Amino acid sequence: MMITHVKLPWLEVSQAFVCFQLSRQLPHNGVRTADRLIIDHTPSTVAVTANGLSVLKLIKARSWHEYVKTFWAHSRLFKEVKGNRLLTRLGIHVAAIHEMGVGLLPGRRYRYLGYYIMDDLAAAGALEVFELFKSGGLDSAQRISWLDSILDDLRIMRDAGVVFSDCHLKNVFAHPQGKVTWIDTGVTRYFCPRSRKFARKFNYSIRRFADYHDAELPLSHEEKRRILALLLPQ
Repeated sequence: MMITHVKLPWLEVSQAFVCFQLSRQLPHNGVRTADRLIIDHTPSTVAVTANGLSVLKLIKARSWHEYVKTFWAHSRLFKEVKGNRLLTRLGIHVAAIHEMGVGLLPGRRYRYLGYYIMDDLAAAGALEVFELFKSGGLDSAQRISWLDSILDDLRIMRDAGVVFSDCHLKNVFAHPQGKVTWIDTGVTRYFCPRSRKFARKFNYSIRRFADYHDAELPLSHEEKRRILALLLPQ
């Protein structure tokens, strides 16, 4: 555990965090500098680190409750890091997280609740599945093959009582070797997968997934049928 300053030059942000090393892959000198912005939106800021090999995700608070949840490790930061570990234990490929930081004295005068640093999947040759589908370079059989890989993982989650809250094609990357990898792993585990509550939450996530891209990338009838086949009886 150490103090780390994260710097985002283009946003004129420099914030201190309590840092926890989750692997030995990242050398540490007390400063993390982001080199290139990927996206800055309401829930988070995502950027490429200065070494160009990792992605830095900084979590914003959407309400004051999240500042309070930080004190007992229930904020979205902890939810995504814990979800990453859980999916790994289930045998699902996720972007490895190497470091996380928690904002010092969380409060509204701090821009971010915390951050984590994960593998840069794009640098490793992977492509966001949404962009892969949108490019038009796949025929229907190839699209179904990639979708089936995603559904196989969702089936594992369902059987383990896990709901992937933000399930859509922008949170899954396709590798040239044919495997898929998940990011933004904010999941919830229910210890009674047969309960009505779990079925309701899981089914909501699956129906949302089926309709999520309608405005940008409509899925075919067969693709939606396959997704909705995961629904649990209620």
